[in-house]
Amino acid sequence: MSINMKSRKIYKIRSSWSDVRNKLLSDYSISAEAGRQIAIYLTHDKDVNKEVHLKIRDKKCSIKCVDISNPKKTPIEFIVKHKGLKPLLKLLKEAGYQKGNIGEVVTLSYHLNKELVFEVLLGSFLGDIIFVYNEADEKSFSKLFFDLISQGHIEKVDKEDIVTITESLSSKKTEIINDLGVINNRVNQFCLTTGFGIDGDKVTLREEIENFCNNYSSFEDLFQTEFGVELLGNVGIINTSLYKPISIIIPCYQAESTILKTLASIQSQNISKELLAKTEVVLIDDGSTIPVESVLKQYPGKTYTQIKVVRLSNNCGRATARNIGANIAKQKTVLFIDSDILLPSNYLLEISTRNNFISTAIFVALKQNINIDDKKISMENIKAGLPVPNLSLDMRVTKKIGPDTPGINNANSEKYIEILSETDCFKQFGYGRKVGIFDLPAMVVSHNVSMRRKNFFRAGGFSDEFVGWGMEDSYFGARSLAMRNFIIPVLSTGVYHIDHAPRSGSEEKKNKELSINLNKYIKLMNSPLEID
Repeated sequence: MSINMKSRKIYKIRSSWSDVRNKLLSDYSISAEAGRQIAIYLTHDKDVNKEVHLKIRDKKCSIKCVDISNPKKTPIEFIVKHKGLKPLLKLLKEAGYQKGNIGEVVTLSYHLNKELVFEVLLGSFLGDIIFVYNEADEKSFSKLFFDLISQGHIEKVDKEDIVTITESLSSKKTEIINDLGVINNRVNQFCLTTGFGIDGDKVTLREEIENFCNNYSSFEDLFQTEFGVELLGNVGIINTSLYKPISIIIPCYQAESTILKTLASIQSQNISKELLAKTEVVLIDDGSTIPVESVLKQYPGKTYTQIKVVRLSNNCGRATARNIGANIAKQKTVLFIDSDILLPSNYLLEISTRNNFISTAIFVALKQNINIDDKKISMENIKAGLPVPNLSLDMRVTKKIGPDTPGINNANSEKYIEILSETDCFKQFGYGRKVGIFDLPAMVVSHNVSMRRKNFFRAGGFSDEFVGWGMEDSYFGARSLAMRNFIIPVLSTGVYHIDHAPRSGSEEKKNKELSINLNKYIKLMNSPLEID
């Protein structure tokens, strides 16, 4: 399915992809970007030579109109955006394209020097296959491919064989959408778990989220095969060369007491100085009384990362500061942390590998609050590399709520909730589900959150609708879910949050700000959603 005939060679995997991968990449520190795609080959009811091929991948649907009787005729091709599969299928049904073949695969794309070297399709009509795209890069792998063939792990596939197999599918067609407008369940589930929109009608942000499944489990086995550790495990990645540089964005306001420790925790990561040198730290001085740039001159030691400082003349708020930082950032992945956050030494490696492997996700790590005078976070200990904090102290692990606890729901009585446990690490937190006073967007807490930079802009960045404390992060999480990004916790690392008095001035004022922002959040959730 979805065969790229321009690829130079095609190989079928005869053993397991895990065995082939270990032999093929044993001498290369490269990792894959995982994805999923589904292909639907529709045949016309009255003319079997006319076909329409739909391929849904990366939230886009490519459409190809094919005339089998005239292979020399160039097919008509075009792409539609991620909303409105049902109207498209209804239109094709009315045009006579009612039944077809469905093929679903997991894709693994491997790049060297930013060039696609080969791509693996797991579960295609041909079985598990490898496409080799670049002649120059194939030569560097040629002996490995030859050895894999001689050992019986893979075999070369001729393009004529692909055509024969595709034609043999003609007797296995199924109805894609019925007369009542019900879409084939396999297609429907694919859309719900990968983020391709089904209905074309304009909906509210709340309705869009209620139609999204946050079940990212299809990536778990692939992640373990790729990195040798569990996606949701507490064991960290060993191969530090897999780290891909990221942009770290830190809004700073009156942060002179903590920012040097935050910076030191970034410099003490367990990755090479060469890789740290390609990592950028973007500090947005949000109108601090003492300029951040002057504070940095007091840093005791050498910094290895690139450091950019932008000073705003007035205090504009964290949302504006983060948005400015994202616009300046150069790397593919952006990490937002606060100026009172300390990173354990394995943090950047764990965050980078996950963002590079799963491109349609927001990753959130858990936190432990700690006093600024605690000897565990002395400058000496930070420079030596901090251990992973106690993740069980995060509110997403266990949280006591009661009738007076503010949230999108009201709690009838005092009780403890265990969100990670109750939702299987957020995988069962989709379709608008609530756990206690929380919804899934509330799991996005921007004291540390990372994603692909392009996904940040697709979600519209952080909103300046919210003044003071609360709900700004949740609204960004809601927008990101509407753009069909999974929210995935990271359990192999976490962050330390340095305790401080409420920035609002008092707990009373903080709760008042939250109440106002909560009403804004509910109003925005029930407003029509605009998607580009």
